[in-house]
Amino acid sequence: ILGHIVYSPQEDKQDFNNKKNAWYDFISVSGWKAFSDVVYSSTIKEGGKYLIMSSGLGALQPNTIGFGLYNLYNYLKKNNINDLDVYDNNNNNNNNYDDYSINDNKKTFLNLYQFGNVPGDDRFLTSGKKTTELLTLCVDIFGKALETVEDDFQPLDYIELLNDAIFFNKNVIIGNNFNELDKDSIVAFRGSRILNHKQRLTVDMWPINLCKSEDYANSIELVYLLGHILKQTDIWNTYSKLRVKHIVALEEEVDQLTKEITDLLVEYRIKSRVEIHSIEKSNSSTYKQLVLSGKINSATEVYDLPNEIRYLIFNEIIQENSTESCLTFLPLPLPIHNIDTNLKAIEYIKNLYILINNLPPTLLVHGTYPVILSTQ
Repeated sequence: ILGHIVYSPQEDKQDFNNKKNAWYDFISVSGWKAFSDVVYSSTIKEGGKYLIMSSGLGALQPNTIGFGLYNLYNYLKKNNINDLDVYDNNNNNNNNYDDYSINDNKKTFLNLYQFGNVPGDDRFLTSGKKTTELLTLCVDIFGKALETVEDDFQPLDYIELLNDAIFFNKNVIIGNNFNELDKDSIVAFRGSRILNHKQRLTVDMWPINLCKSEDYANSIELVYLLGHILKQTDIWNTYSKLRVKHIVALEEEVDQLTKEITDLLVEYRIKSRVEIHSIEKSNSSTYKQLVLSGKINSATEVYDLPNEIRYLIFNEIIQENSTESCLTFLPLPLPIHNIDTNLKAIEYIKNLYILINNLPPTLLVHGTYPVILSTQ
């Protein structure tokens, strides 16, 4: 189901009908097996709630809702908010960010994430007549109202929509960087199916327990399931390889976790390589500088660091080991139910960007209930 909110403070039936027709054309041209659900609302937040509660066909209700990643860069820039203000005005979270600053050189979010200027990988760039036609239809669907929409849709509104989806027992998936996903390039990377049997891009599942919490159990199961389902479909079956990759603190933990995950995959009948990377032996510059500066003594202390520093270390390790990946699955960081101010929402969303910075197309996954992975 492709959900779309016609946002307008004043009712415009013609605009509503135009959006519906544009979606019909988009689905027809794209060849997707989908249908659209267009709702009218005076606010994006309320329109999102309508979609979450009403989408589906009778008793066939979606159990998973996908969101795009909130454009925090535009929000901070338009509101003249400096990244450091987030920390300076949020000292009650006991993160003590200053205690872990690297070389006293804290860069702002606006400097680090200049969206539209982030270097990409040419193999994912889209092209062709079909793509041009789809982009034209996107203009018909979204028009020129995006700036107005962004002014209305605050970071806290975005977090509340995520919470609403979870409240209604929906799994949540946040996608990012999919404008760089090009299936033709994935096929071309392999070339001959006979001569280049092993030359394939990878779909990487990173079922990381981001903060040593049991709350990630459902999300980790969903990461396995989504990666496995994707590998059975379309070009992914032939032109990609599935990998389960994980991060542990110490090198001595690698063999044990490799065996545990391998046995689990055999039990679930998921064919995948297993690769475990230790923080201790990684090339993470952030981790190395923290050790050299004496701010931490062991990789096991990484899980006690503030979220933004821990996610930065994870990101550096994932970047280093995902150079051949065309798609990445990660658990969605928790918690989000305790976020009740715009300032906290900004901090949470910013940490998402830190976690997935410079990664290939990525899906952040939150599971609201246990996944039944058949062993029969």
